[in-house]
Amino acid sequence: MMRAQGRRSIVAIVAVAIATAIVGASLVAASPVGATGEPVAPGGPDGPGGAVQPGVYVDEVPAASSITPAPTGVPLFVGAGHAVPDAGSGPLIAISSIDDFVQLVRDPSAALADAVTVFFDTGGFTAYVALAPDETAPALAAAVAGAVGAPSPPDLLVVPALAALSGDDYLAVVRALGALADRTDAVVLLDPSGGAVPATATGVPPALTALADQVRATVTDPTRVVLYTSSLVDETTGRPVSAAAAAAGLMDVVDAQAGPWRAAAGLGHPLTGLRPALVLSTDEAGVANVANLIPFVPVPGYGTVVWGDRTLARSTWVPPTYLSVRRTMTFLEQSIKTSMQAYVFQANDPTTWAEVDASITSFLTSVWQEGGLQGETAADAFSVEVGLGTTMTGDDILNGLMNVEVQVAITRPAELTVLSFQQEMQTS
Repeated sequence: MMRAQGRRSIVAIVAVAIATAIVGASLVAASPVGATGEPVAPGGPDGPGGAVQPGVYVDEVPAASSITPAPTGVPLFVGAGHAVPDAGSGPLIAISSIDDFVQLVRDPSAALADAVTVFFDTGGFTAYVALAPDETAPALAAAVAGAVGAPSPPDLLVVPALAALSGDDYLAVVRALGALADRTDAVVLLDPSGGAVPATATGVPPALTALADQVRATVTDPTRVVLYTSSLVDETTGRPVSAAAAAAGLMDVVDAQAGPWRAAAGLGHPLTGLRPALVLSTDEAGVANVANLIPFVPVPGYGTVVWGDRTLARSTWVPPTYLSVRRTMTFLEQSIKTSMQAYVFQANDPTTWAEVDASITSFLTSVWQEGGLQGETAADAFSVEVGLGTTMTGDDILNGLMNVEVQVAITRPAELTVLSFQQEMQTS
């Protein structure tokens, strides 16, 4: 659930600096397109500024290269098991169904197998798996640390066996997950440790809020971490399953239907066949939200519902306090950052700047039209600046740096978050 971001009229600007260096890469920019979407030859048939008839010349505005939206809703599951010999060349195994998992992973732990099953049963589409020899804290932490190298890195991190750990062991794995999230711009979805939610617990246990404080102190960026109030229980088998895995499945579905800006929570997205191990009333769920926890609440006539959208960040007015806002920011950053790499071999001049501006403007207009940015008009929802005297100095250009500043209204119109991008350009 989205909540008002405090009483300030303007949200504090969050600066996100992203530096991308391309070394030894061969990149090809997407073909430019005209207003109708048809490919346009650079400069038209007569070249840049070509004559269309004697004495008449046209100064052309460069066409925008399209920006490919970054993939979202793709989880990484880390747990015990053994990969078959042809499962993949790296530490990550890509799966798009339960059958893939069964064929590519041998002897998986019950926690891992149940988590993958509930992800796909919930409607998830694709995921990665990283395997550890066992589910001790050192083995899981090592598997998390090595879980890199995917062509499209997962943006959701889940360790289903965390519920069986406690104390320093739990926090050691959380620390590894937080470090991986920082490196890959992912979000960590945490099941609580079993000790934090006693079987006889009612309401929000003090041990659970204490665990939230410990996790918050363990990671460097709590806006990238969410903590659920309890695991779930399969109503058919009675087995516990990862709440984080079910939430990841919901996010994948909602991302495909609407986008990461839509919270995968509320009555519109109920779970069936699962109930929370810790049952909270809606009032108690509100108490959990204030503590930056995300509960699952059984709602008669609907099912089990995710009741909240909070990360572990304490501030009530910084936008990434909310999971959907954090994920939207990351989606925009990754999409734009990747697109800028296509310009590394182009001249750092007004022609390139105009193309970059047009490309990002086209992309953000699409996001705004789909509801990802707020404002009655596109001008209310975002702005793009790139050029000498606005985002760059003469020294920046001499040093081969193209700087772009994007302002986006993710939560409300006129409450702008600034995303700053710096692309290293080839210099002569």
